[in-house]
Amino acid sequence: MSDSQEELKREYDEGVTPYTNNKASEVRNQGPEQVDSRDQDVAQSDLSSKRRTGLAFGPTYEQAALGLPNYWYPVMFSVQLGKRPKPYTLLGQNVMFVRRQGRAYAVENRCPHRGIPLHQGKFEFEGTISCIYHGWTFDLATGELLAALPDGPDSAMAHRSVASIKSYPVEERAGLVWVWMGAGDPMVPVEDDIPEEMLREDAVIMGWIHSRYGNWRYGVENAIDEGHARFLHKDSIQGRWRQSPAWTDVKIVETKDKKWIFRRVDWSQTFAYFPGLGVWPRKRWWRKEREKDMRTMVARNKHAIGNIPEDARPGQSRLPCIFRPIGWPYPMVVSYEFHVAIDAEHELYHQYSVRFTKNPINKLIFKLKYLLWHRWIGEWRFNSQDGSMVAAMTANMKSERLMKTDASITGWRKMVERQARGQVDEWRSIGIEHTADLELAFKGNSSDVSEIGAMDTSDLGS
Repeated sequence: MSDSQEELKREYDEGVTPYTNNKASEVRNQGPEQVDSRDQDVAQSDLSSKRRTGLAFGPTYEQAALGLPNYWYPVMFSVQLGKRPKPYTLLGQNVMFVRRQGRAYAVENRCPHRGIPLHQGKFEFEGTISCIYHGWTFDLATGELLAALPDGPDSAMAHRSVASIKSYPVEERAGLVWVWMGAGDPMVPVEDDIPEEMLREDAVIMGWIHSRYGNWRYGVENAIDEGHARFLHKDSIQGRWRQSPAWTDVKIVETKDKKWIFRRVDWSQTFAYFPGLGVWPRKRWWRKEREKDMRTMVARNKHAIGNIPEDARPGQSRLPCIFRPIGWPYPMVVSYEFHVAIDAEHELYHQYSVRFTKNPINKLIFKLKYLLWHRWIGEWRFNSQDGSMVAAMTANMKSERLMKTDASITGWRKMVERQARGQVDEWRSIGIEHTADLELAFKGNSSDVSEIGAMDTSDLGS
């Protein structure tokens, strides 16, 4: 096993994840190559019986408080990166970004000599950065220590691996700076982790990037959560004029390429009678009911042909942390959210609005609408409601009791367990197998808490 696998196994056996039990640990300690099929069956059976009651997630999700490492993540707009170094914390790692001779670089933001942040350093030689304290000079491309200036040209520290720093692969696409956060070389090209349509030549991208309090997982789950919008946002400026349904029957399904999951509404009810309480929601004369609103949206969507990505569906999400609402804030616009972990309690929240057009007038209109309306009313005011909920969950989450409408949340967690790049193989290397769908155990009476079954795959391709 590699060092990372050994560490993962040790944490697993010491109870870091919610699935540990003594019998299974004894079997795992033998090593995967020594475990016979009967012992594997015992371990898996015992593993299922010990799953944490009330919390429906698996080991990859549990370990991902600092993000999923083997992916490309957006950091900033390319125009924001210049000759002055910019420090960031991403997935719990301190990284320094800088542009030299037109090229973007990213290296560990810490000098191994005395721990001084390198973004405070100087550029004594092209393609290098020198620590401001003692002049340790590092290659920006590789992180190798090239010289310890005050120690002389023949310093014994130069070119030693223990004195080098980590360098991060960096690419620029769609007007954004992307960084690979995995331990080794990138497993895939950066294009694999960018929604394809964002790379189109006619994509006009406007956006806002800021940090906020909240774990990134709760940020993604809030985005894909179908149930909260009907209550939390019902009195927002956008929702004030529309009558949302009281409740819906939602399934979470995958697109044919299995990159995205999305919410499929099979049935909805605008108003509902609740025994002993009455009818909810209350009727308001100024609110357009869903059926009429849908007809208006269909009519407006006729003008959006060619702008909506192929296979796009409402409420879509994909790994590692992307959410794509279609037609938000209006039909000809596609929005994107990236929830990039800073640490266990903060995320770098990316919000992008994209209009697909080559017409300069349409570009100007879109940019004006974004700057004068959508950025403040949608991205700031509307999504600040979500931000407060993500912050509250991060501060208070000790247990949860999930219901039917949480199928979107558990569907996303299943995708993490099934698809997280490199993670599933690591678990298998220490003798832990994942099934396609998690067994989700919920505490409570069957009358008030429903078990979320397997992911609906009725409309998937072969």
